[in-house]
Amino acid sequence: MKMRLAAAGAILLFVGTPAFAHRLDEYLQATTISVEKDRVQAQIRMTPGVAVFPVVLAHIDTDADGVISEAEQRAYAEGVLGDLSLTIDGDRLQLRLVSSKFANIEEMKEGRGEIQLEFDADVPGGGLTSAPGGRGCP
Repeated sequence: MKMRLAAAGAILLFVGTPAFAHRLDEYLQATTISVEKDRVQAQIRMTPGVAVFPVVLAHIDTDADGVISEAEQRAYAEGVLGDLSLTIDGDRLQLRLVSSKFANIEEMKEGRGEIQLEFDADVPGGGLTSAPGGRGCP
């Protein structure tokens, strides 16, 4: 009987505890890279935590008017692009910004908003090929 009460209490405590998607003091980033024979695509998702949001916002909202304009979004995305480097077999690829999507400020302030950036690049030299004995790309 005591075991059942203890288990029920543990379940209630677990269910009643709020769950957070990420740590509040970090700027989380996830990148998905898709490789094709002659092209590489990358999608980067960034979510600022509540504690770091003011610093991130200051980098994006450069005129500090509380609104992230399209020009500010583009400038931030281009800044991220400038910090990226992608190479294949020692050849550096020329990344291009394909699209960007910014959550509204209120969502980001609460740690729920995400910035999505998409990049792509052509693979030089006729594309990716199979190495001797390797599996290569289809």
